[in-house]
Amino acid sequence: MIRVLVVDDEILFRVGVRQSLGHEDGVVIYDCQRRQDLLQVVGEFLPDVILLGCELTDRIGLALAREISSVYPHTRVVIISHDPHDEERFRIIKSAVTGCLGKNTCPEVLGDVVRRVSREEYSIPPSFLDNSIIAERLVNDSRQQTTLNRSRDSRGSLSYRERQILAYISEGNTNKEIARLLGVSEQTVKTHVSAILRKLSAHDRAHAVALAMQYQN
Repeated sequence: MIRVLVVDDEILFRVGVRQSLGHEDGVVIYDCQRRQDLLQVVGEFLPDVILLGCELTDRIGLALAREISSVYPHTRVVIISHDPHDEERFRIIKSAVTGCLGKNTCPEVLGDVVRRVSREEYSIPPSFLDNSIIAERLVNDSRQQTTLNRSRDSRGSLSYRERQILAYISEGNTNKEIARLLGVSEQTVKTHVSAILRKLSAHDRAHAVALAMQYQN
């Protein structure tokens, strides 16, 4: 049984999402307004998945997502919004959500995402992460983070080279392309990617990029 909480201030949005998921077996749906005490509602229903309607120009929604993930780490938050521009994508990744969908998403995709995130899978598509702003911020952060890591427990920390590779991954480069850019063998890049996934406990390359952004200071 998957418990889903639909959160938005517009009743038509909540009704539409409920109808879209109505055909899904084993899914129990609740809904509430964003203006309610959301943490109290989450504590009462203990949903597996929250579908959070969020206008990305309003940072309150992303702050709610971050707070829910902190207080209820086993509840997965999926943002449903209009297509974001680059800076909004960055803020979404930093908010620690496990999924992001457009408001024009078809019911079949919505149901699939709900089931995937309920299994603790990451559901932000790789194309969502392939942009220059994310890559630039990873590169700019890498030198500072490497310095900080020297003065703290280094277990699980990424090296400067690993962060370089993450930046190239976020631009959509393959292992072969990254090897050419860095002047190393493709096997060396594969080894670094495996280390990145292990250190970040990431499911895949896209998840690793998102986690790296969330861990930035």
